[in-house]
Amino acid sequence: MGPPALNTVDHRSRHNQSNYKNQRQTKTNAHGNNNKCHRCNGPHAQHQCKFKTASCYKCGKQGHIAKACLSKTSASSSSPQRGSSRRQNQSHHQRQHFIDTPVQAPSSDALPEFNLFSISSSNPTPINVQMTVNGKNIEFQLDTGAALTFMTEKDFHTATDGTVPLQPCQKQLQTYTGESVPVAGECDISVGYRGQQRQLPLIVVKSGGPPLLGRNWLEHIKLDWQVIFTVHGKSNPEQTKVELRNLIEDNSSAFGNNGFLNDRTVKISVKDTNPKYCKARVPPYAMKEKMENELGRLESNDIIKKVEHSDWATPIVPVLKKDGSVRICGDYKITVNMETEQNRYPIPNIEDISLKLAGGEKFTELDFSHAYTQFGLHPDSKKYTTINTHKVLSQIDECGEHPVAFASRSLNRAERNYSQIDREGLGIIFGVKKFHKFIFGKKVNIITDHKLLLGLIGEHKAIPEHCSPRVQRWAITLAAYDYELKHKADVENSADGLSRLPLHNEISSYIPEDIEMIFNVMENSFVNVNGVKRETLTDECLSKVHEFCLNGWPDECVQEELRPFKNKKFELSLEDGCILWGTRVVIPKTLQNKVLSMLHDTHIGASKMKSLARSWYWWPNMDADIEKFVKLCSTCAQHAKQPAKSPLQNWDWPLEPWKRIHIDFAGPFLNKMFLIVIDAHSKWIDVKTMTTITASDTIIELKEIFSTHGLPDQTVSDNDPTFTSLKFKTFCSANGIEHITTSPYHPAGNGLAERVVGIFKTAMIKLGSKCSLRERVNRFLARYRSTPHVTTGVAPCELLCGRKIKTHLDLVHPTVQSSVSQHQCKQKLKL
Repeated sequence: MGPPALNTVDHRSRHNQSNYKNQRQTKTNAHGNNNKCHRCNGPHAQHQCKFKTASCYKCGKQGHIAKACLSKTSASSSSPQRGSSRRQNQSHHQRQHFIDTPVQAPSSDALPEFNLFSISSSNPTPINVQMTVNGKNIEFQLDTGAALTFMTEKDFHTATDGTVPLQPCQKQLQTYTGESVPVAGECDISVGYRGQQRQLPLIVVKSGGPPLLGRNWLEHIKLDWQVIFTVHGKSNPEQTKVELRNLIEDNSSAFGNNGFLNDRTVKISVKDTNPKYCKARVPPYAMKEKMENELGRLESNDIIKKVEHSDWATPIVPVLKKDGSVRICGDYKITVNMETEQNRYPIPNIEDISLKLAGGEKFTELDFSHAYTQFGLHPDSKKYTTINTHKVLSQIDECGEHPVAFASRSLNRAERNYSQIDREGLGIIFGVKKFHKFIFGKKVNIITDHKLLLGLIGEHKAIPEHCSPRVQRWAITLAAYDYELKHKADVENSADGLSRLPLHNEISSYIPEDIEMIFNVMENSFVNVNGVKRETLTDECLSKVHEFCLNGWPDECVQEELRPFKNKKFELSLEDGCILWGTRVVIPKTLQNKVLSMLHDTHIGASKMKSLARSWYWWPNMDADIEKFVKLCSTCAQHAKQPAKSPLQNWDWPLEPWKRIHIDFAGPFLNKMFLIVIDAHSKWIDVKTMTTITASDTIIELKEIFSTHGLPDQTVSDNDPTFTSLKFKTFCSANGIEHITTSPYHPAGNGLAERVVGIFKTAMIKLGSKCSLRERVNRFLARYRSTPHVTTGVAPCELLCGRKIKTHLDLVHPTVQSSVSQHQCKQKLKL
């Protein structure tokens, strides 16, 4: 049996001859001291003794040391016996405790003395610490009871390769049994641990156990105790691979393909809803091949299959895995997840699960490869999980670096105020977003000629803290890409040419008024007779009505959709290929929404739309369609007015037109002022755009209106300073007009004018800025004057002018002249 392992070094302080004499004198006079301690014979109380838990070398008992032992027989009569007794004692104790007591040394020896203690093989696994000694990794055994750090001569030569010389060592080392340990020497050596670098003393012995880390190094190096006390399993990698390979071969059926659960399927319960179909998303080019490989693998393993048609379709989201492959995920949150009926049941919490695991000895984790693909779907549920993918062929051009695409843009007014470094960073962000599908998912080099950006948003730089929020947002955006920022001088940068050719002239968004009007007409594309005639013949319902009007209606019961027409069969007629109910044109179903848009182009209310439509058009449930169309108009809903809180006192209705007019100003509105004039009898409206509202300008505009319609008998206005001025009163008196003003601070007295002002403002806002202000005013006046009024039931133009004015709505109605002309042409052909 070999010598005991040198695992622990116990350092004793240097003693001189006087110290040893004092110790012997203390021992000799111990019996004469009444206050001596029976644990160590020291001159102190026993409760203050530091050897309360020490074990005696002589008897082996705990609570005192050998020099104070009262036993007549020693635990061992010789060193070998003491070692044998020590080994017997280890059968009862798993670990041998070290005793730090003074060492009896001859007085003539002034050299320091160290005791080495051995540890039984039954000890727990030693704690090892990896350190770098002279630049090489050495594993030390940690022992906080050791005073010095040492290693064997063999380990020392392995660590230093003979480059570090040893110095003679004056220290003496002894084993527990008193045997001397030969010391090869000592040296100061470079030691490193987790960023700490020190020059520390090292003792080198001839032979022994593993390198030992003692307290003299621990005083200078701070260990990571959290890592040291972490339990790590030890295993032989090669042996583990062999065992794992044998396990897989013995259970090849479980480790073959993906596997499939045969005894049951998963069924998805979906609400009664319309299918949701989403187009396939364009993937980044770098991930396209990986996605196709993964789709091919899923198809070969019968996890997915191709379908020619599906009402449900979900786009896919590729997720890059650590090994570089792609996981195909369906973005079901925008399709089937919203319509799935969930099974709600309580989920057990971690406390309940831990309680069930109490008393267990072995724990394992079930981790499926490609989890959840082992479960089959019920045939009725497969349609819900359809994924929409791309499938294109592609080739790689290996002709070296060449342009694939390029883009540039000019800076806007705010960006021109950026600093130069911000402008350069803006260019990088613009390029990254512009070519996202080219660069996402692959390693990409970003070339810039501004070197300062490398220290600000480089790939290895953290998000800068002390910079503008704009640069921080750019750093967060770039964090999603695998990029390397490189610098290249502007003379070598190919993209630098684009910055030398900016577009200096800004493209104006102004469109001339005449061109804007043409665009507006093209956008509306009014419904005309030819369109109604063509759609009538192709409409499934109206084509039958057209046939029945020519050949007579059948006596038997017709289809439900034809019943409204059969009830009016004696009132229906044909005119130029169009079906008329009285004088109203029957609109085919395909043109009904277009007609409703024409009626609602100035965003009039439902009542006015009904009155206007009843003069020209008809189809079953037309009134309900009009109300629904107005309710669904977001512009009307946004600018809807609240109803009147209480009924107002009405003015008497004049029996003749232009007897009483109401006037008011609208504005400032759209940077203009508007003079609103309305006839109380016919509800005719005139609107004049004004830059100033002085009495002189107002009188000029009123004279222009009066030159067309004549002078009124009465004029009603509020108490605006323009209307109460002396000049305006003089104008009214000179023309025989009675000027009536409403009560002060009561605008509702001139309610007719106030109501028209509100209608006018709402109409201007709803019409938006697609056309000029003048065009918007003209469109509003044309529609308002030709639409039957709610109060009178007649269009204002009919009451004031005695006739209807022609609008684009008349283009739908066939005229007698066209019928006569066609009939005459046919007679000429016969002749």
